[in-house]
Amino acid sequence: MKGMLKYLRELSIVIIGVLVTLTITNITSLQSKKNEVKEMMELIRIELTENFEKLEEAEQKYESEQRIFRMLRQNIEDIQSIPEDTLFENRMVIGDIHSINYSQDSYEVFKSSLLMQYVKDKEFLRKLSRTYDRLRNVEEQLGRYSQLKVEAMENYRNNMTEEELKKWSVDNIYDFYISPLNETSYRKFLYIGGSILAGNLFKSNKKALLSMIYDIEDKY
Repeated sequence: MKGMLKYLRELSIVIIGVLVTLTITNITSLQSKKNEVKEMMELIRIELTENFEKLEEAEQKYESEQRIFRMLRQNIEDIQSIPEDTLFENRMVIGDIHSINYSQDSYEVFKSSLLMQYVKDKEFLRKLSRTYDRLRNVEEQLGRYSQLKVEAMENYRNNMTEEELKKWSVDNIYDFYISPLNETSYRKFLYIGGSILAGNLFKSNKKALLSMIYDIEDKY
């Protein structure tokens, strides 16, 4: 009987030792995963910050274009009343393409790394997902806007001979604008193109990105 009790005591010591070892290992492993999440969140924060800057650049480019287009609409019957240097400095608006080319590499790595299970705040994860959805939406809207412009420009070019196109590319700045605006498709774009983008598209999405960036900074 004494032998049995001694055996059970020794066994219990071994079991307790194993449990303590497993507990320490689990705690260490969990802490390691938390550190990985923190490192991943820093990469995502940097990525979102860069995307915010791209969004600001896209906004400035789009707003500059819309200012010139408003000026053209207001002076559609007398383009020459617009200062020549103003038109020359903004001549790229005629065929420029818009995009934010946002990045989501860090976020994709995070999703595929199985680290999400170590983030207890599920609302935080949903907000992070919606933030990248917002970037995708802006990119899509800018893509539709640019596609409409490309189509209008192609219609204009298709109605011109090669000689006329060469002449247009070296025309004085007023004719450079007037020529495509005399084309129905491009003039239509001038008036309705801006309606594709929601009025607060840039402002609301910049606010959302900043909010997500601040959340990451606060939590990690």
